[in-house]
Amino acid sequence: MNVSSADRIEKRVVLKAPGARVWRALADAYGRAYGTTIADRIGAPLPLRVDRALVAIDARQDRVERRLPGGGRMSLAPDGSFALLRGDAGGETAFAAGAGTAEWFGFGAGREVQSLANPYAAFGPTAALAGRGQRWGAWLLRGGLVGGGNTEPSGYGWTQVQAGSVVAEVLHERPDGLSFGLTYVAGREDGGWLGAVGSGGLAIDDAVQTQSLQLSAALPLGAAGRIAASFARGRTAAFDAGGLLGPVEAAGTEAWSLAWLRRDTLFTGDTVSLALSQPLRARSGSARWTIPLGTVSDGGGWAVAESSLVPTGRERAVEIAWRAPLSRARGLVAAFVWRHEPNHDASAPAEVLAVVRHHWAF
Repeated sequence: MNVSSADRIEKRVVLKAPGARVWRALADAYGRAYGTTIADRIGAPLPLRVDRALVAIDARQDRVERRLPGGGRMSLAPDGSFALLRGDAGGETAFAAGAGTAEWFGFGAGREVQSLANPYAAFGPTAALAGRGQRWGAWLLRGGLVGGGNTEPSGYGWTQVQAGSVVAEVLHERPDGLSFGLTYVAGREDGGWLGAVGSGGLAIDDAVQTQSLQLSAALPLGAAGRIAASFARGRTAAFDAGGLLGPVEAAGTEAWSLAWLRRDTLFTGDTVSLALSQPLRARSGSARWTIPLGTVSDGGGWAVAESSLVPTGRERAVEIAWRAPLSRARGLVAAFVWRHEPNHDASAPAEVLAVVRHHWAF
């Protein structure tokens, strides 16, 4: 479609649609409907599939942890992520990459229950962390820098994404074992929007800045069990992406998770967990889109569509998992996952996954 700026016919029609799902412009003289579906061009949460679920399950099951001389420890996962922690008299120093960047903050429950990890700490899978924790009695103060970049597939193209965050956290553990903490994250994304990416007319050319707070708590239940919970809220500043997208108003987002975990339930070294969570969801904000109606020869032009970023539904996810190492080379995993209104789409049917897997490395 070639439309010169001199003879472009601008039609500014504001179309409002509930939820950030589909915006459709008017049809042109030939009956063609020019529209845009954000789910087709901007990265959305993936549907529940066995192969994708097993990747996350294997990453938790196949994690290898080693104690290092001097009190340090290293954690390695099959996806290439790792965490290196070294303690001293005053606290600990951490270096991590991949999933380990988000797991260091909070109470570490994100290693067993992914939804407990801070959703704002690292938006990119290739992020790296350098951090320091300092202890004063029952208080632990942590700070870290998280950053990284990657070339992500987006629609019909590829987008270069860079992201960086400054994280500050304070944790407190009471004599009865109850722990609670507050985590602050200030992040910036170039080429991304809360982890989503776009290409072509939906490319995000402006810097996107997000600030967030997460409250977390953990309570031990006996010698092998515990309950953990987290609640996070963030605010993404307004930006203009350029192209067909923008301006985008300031948006509020939130996520929460509640989980019960227990070790050594059936076998020594096994872990069973039950988690209820809501993935990251927009609670406020709107965006405007410039949509082509056709060419000038067709009598078309452009329309401006405006839609709320708040989705029509609210996803609730339940995960029951049991993981047991049978030997140094073998492991067994059983998991059940149920998603209500997946991807926060009120019209989407519930998704259910049940899987049992025996792992044998040789």
